[in-house]
Amino acid sequence: MRSSPAAVRGTSTAGADRRHGVMLRLVGAGVMLTVMADTTATTLAVGVLRYTPAGAGMPLGDLVWLTSAAFIPIAALLATAGRWADLFGRRRVLAVGLVVFVLGGIAAVTVEPWSYVLAARAVQGAGAAAMIPASLGLLLGELPESERRGAIALWSSASGLGCLLMQAGGGWLAASVGWRALFIPDVVIGIALLIACAWLPSGRRAGAKGVPDVLGAWLLAAGIAIIVLAISKAMAWGTDVLWLALAALALLGGALAQARHHRLPAIDLALWRRPRFVWGWLATWGFGALSYGLLTVQPLYLLHLGYPMLEVAMWLTPTSVAVVVSSFLAGRLVKRIGPYGLIYAGSLLCGGACVLVLTQSGPTVWGLIASVVVGVGVGALAPGTS
Repeated sequence: MRSSPAAVRGTSTAGADRRHGVMLRLVGAGVMLTVMADTTATTLAVGVLRYTPAGAGMPLGDLVWLTSAAFIPIAALLATAGRWADLFGRRRVLAVGLVVFVLGGIAAVTVEPWSYVLAARAVQGAGAAAMIPASLGLLLGELPESERRGAIALWSSASGLGCLLMQAGGGWLAASVGWRALFIPDVVIGIALLIACAWLPSGRRAGAKGVPDVLGAWLLAAGIAIIVLAISKAMAWGTDVLWLALAALALLGGALAQARHHRLPAIDLALWRRPRFVWGWLATWGFGALSYGLLTVQPLYLLHLGYPMLEVAMWLTPTSVAVVVSSFLAGRLVKRIGPYGLIYAGSLLCGGACVLVLTQSGPTVWGLIASVVVGVGVGALAPGTS
C-alpha cells in the first residue's frame, strides 16, 4: 500500500521540525555553555595573573576589570539586543553576536597592552549581550509550548556545564600554556555555533517595528561603568570618587529620561512598575551575585593560600558537578513545584552552606562538602530565576 503525497509531505515536515528542534536546543545550550565558560575563564585568569610577574604589580581592583569589562555591556545592552532580535530576526542577531564575541576573544588572546585586553573583553561582553536574548528568544518563539520548559532547563543547566568544563580544563591550560589560553576554547566553540546558525529558523517576530533606544543603552553602559570604577578605586582615590558617583547619576538619569520618551527604551519602565518583575529581578540579581562570588572568591582564596592552579581546579570541580546535576534535576521539577519552590530551596541550601564555610579556617573536608551544597543550591536557583 502506497503512502499518499500528503502523508509523505507531513512526515517530511515533522522530521524537519524535529531536526530544527534539536538544533535549537543544541545551539541555545551551546550559547549558555560558552558564556559561562568565558566567565569562569576570566575569573581563573584574574587568579593566575595575580600571582604571575605579568600582574604582580597591578592592584587587584585593576585585575578584576578583566571580568567587569565584559559584564558592563552585558548588563547595559541585554534589553536592547533582545529588541533588535525581535526586529531583525533572532538568528541574525545571534550570528552577529557570535561574530563579535569570537573577534573579541581572538583579540583578548593576541593583543599586548592591558587597555587593549580590557577593550577586547568589552567587545566580547557586547557579543554575549546579543547571544543570550537571541538564543532564548529562538527557543521560546520556535518550539511548541509543551517543549519549552525542557528546553529552558537545558539552556540554563548548560551554564553549569560550561563552568565545570572550564574549571576542569582551565587549570591545566593556564598552568601549561598561560592565562591567555583560557579564552581559546570560547573562540573555537563560538565558531562552531556560528556555523550551526545556518540550520536555524530566522526567528523574526511578526509585527515588530521601531528602532531600540541605542542612546539610552550607551548612557546606561557608561553609568554602570563609572559606578564600577568608583567602587574599585574608592580606597585609592578617597573622596574624589564622589565626582564619579555624581557623573554616574547624571548618566543614569539621562538613560531614565530617554526611557520615558522612547518607544523601545533600554530601560522598560512599565516592567519596573510590576511588583512581580521587581521581585524576579531581585532574585536574579541575588543569584548572579552569589554565582559571581562563588566563581571569583574561591579561586583567589585558594591561590592566595599557595595552592597551584591545577589543585585549585580540582578543588572547584565537585562544586561545578553539583551545579550541573542539580540544575538538570531542578529543570525537571520546576513544572511540578514551580519556580518559587526552587528559589526557596536553593536559597536555604546556599545560605546554610555559606554559614558552614564561614566556620572553617581553610580548605577542609567540611569546607568541600559545604561548597558542594552551595553548588546544589545554585543549580536549584538557575531554572527558578531564568
